[in-house]
Amino acid sequence: RCGSTVAKVPVSPRGRGSWIADEAGLLSASRRGALDAKLEALHREIGCEVGIATVATEGSGAAIFDSWGVGRREHENGLLAAISPRKVDLVSGAGMREVCDDEFLRDVATRVAEDV
Repeated sequence: RCGSTVAKVPVSPRGRGSWIADEAGLLSASRRGALDAKLEALHREIGCEVGIATVATEGSGAAIFDSWGVGRREHENGLLAAISPRKVDLVSGAGMREVCDDEFLRDVATRVAEDV
């Protein structure tokens, strides 16, 4: 099972200067660009890293989070939204959980889903 999940992990978009990997093709180019700009501004303003991965199937958020290394290791300040056609799966580092409670993360999931 682990091998099949890892095989579905998209390549980190950071090498392309992006915060988004739209493997499922859920975002238009203009939407992707607007979201990327917001995520880059957030990174510059408060230093956290937020990645978005659109995926065909649910349940791969943790594998993507680990593979991409979202957040600075010493602060564990990463957040990943893995978006499938039916669900938004949020995975956060321990440093983000100290700053963001579950209600905030649910709000983020709702807003991300609305943006897609």
